[in-house]
Amino acid sequence: MENTDRLEQLSRAGDADAACRLGRIYYEGALLPQDYDRARSLFECALESDPDHTEALDYLGYCHYYVRNIPVDDEQALACFQKSAGIGDRIGLYKLGDMYRDGRAVEEDRIQAMRLYTLALDCSEDDAPELPGICLRISELLLDRAQDYLDSDMADVRQLTLALDAALNASEILGRSETLCWRLLSSGDPYAHLSLPGLFRQLTRSRQILGKLCPAANSDVTYPDPSDS
Repeated sequence: MENTDRLEQLSRAGDADAACRLGRIYYEGALLPQDYDRARSLFECALESDPDHTEALDYLGYCHYYVRNIPVDDEQALACFQKSAGIGDRIGLYKLGDMYRDGRAVEEDRIQAMRLYTLALDCSEDDAPELPGICLRISELLLDRAQDYLDSDMADVRQLTLALDAALNASEILGRSETLCWRLLSSGDPYAHLSLPGLFRQLTRSRQILGKLCPAANSDVTYPDPSDS
């Protein structure tokens, strides 16, 4: 078990890693009662000692990005994720991609979001817990692109070819996401199940689009949505 008293001492002495670790403990409510205000303070403390501490930047970004007991501050979240992404951190790239996808504190730009997600995917290790979510983001944008091509009034052979290419790429990435989800679940990752509803929806959507493009494909297969159980 982690010695939180020792982490507290090291944090006060200016140890950025200790401050960030203790901040995560408060953020997640693992060994101490959950306290987002205390967590944010510790992440800020870590960044005072090491302004380029990517994990502290990511978690401070989370504090401002998500609705906790701390008011959402998209501008602060953007600053954290931009700096982390600039250092090449996969979580910073991933969450900055979300901000461009959703138009939070920046103008919505799905091309930029795709670029950031792809960079996050490229610099992620195979067992990174964020990987299923990154894959789902990429597949969602690819399937949106395929659907746009299908819905175009000017759909021709070229448009349909582009739609098929996007849908096949999405299907391949979804297969990777599915494998990673089950691997993380079997290893006891506490957050892996959060990707499952989106995964099943995207798999169904992928088959439906491929079924329109390739009638021989089985587009009638659906996947259970755990959120309905």
